[in-house]
Amino acid sequence: RLHRDYVRSRGFNPRKLERLWQVYWIGARSPWAWRILIPAHEHGKPMSWTTRSISNECDPSRRYMAAPFNRERKPLKDLLYGMDYCRHAVIVTEGPTGPWRIGPGCVATNGLSVTPAQIDA
Repeated sequence: RLHRDYVRSRGFNPRKLERLWQVYWIGARSPWAWRILIPAHEHGKPMSWTTRSISNECDPSRRYMAAPFNRERKPLKDLLYGMDYCRHAVIVTEGPTGPWRIGPGCVATNGLSVTPAQIDA
C-alpha cells in the first residue's frame, strides 16, 4: 500500500505502472527495502533493473540504486529504458519517470550521461 500511495502522490497510476512498465513493489525483507523495482527490457526480456526509494528521507545520492553487475544480463547503461515501446522516433529523458509520464515513445538513459551503446540502440 505504501508504494502505491507514493506513486499516486507523484501523479502516477500504480496499476498502469504494473501492467505497462512491469514495476514491482519491494517490501521490508530485502536489501532494497521500501523501493520500486524498475526492470529494463530489451526485446521483451528483462536485462537489468534499477530501484527507486519511496522514502522522503532517503539520501539523494541513494534515491536510485541499480542492479549490481552480477545481477544483470546486460548493463543498464547499455540500455534505453522503454525502447521496446518505440518505433521510428523517441523522446529522451534522464530517468524512468519520464517514460512513465510521457508514455510509449519516450526512453530514459538512466542518468545524465549517454553511452555509445545507448546511442546505437
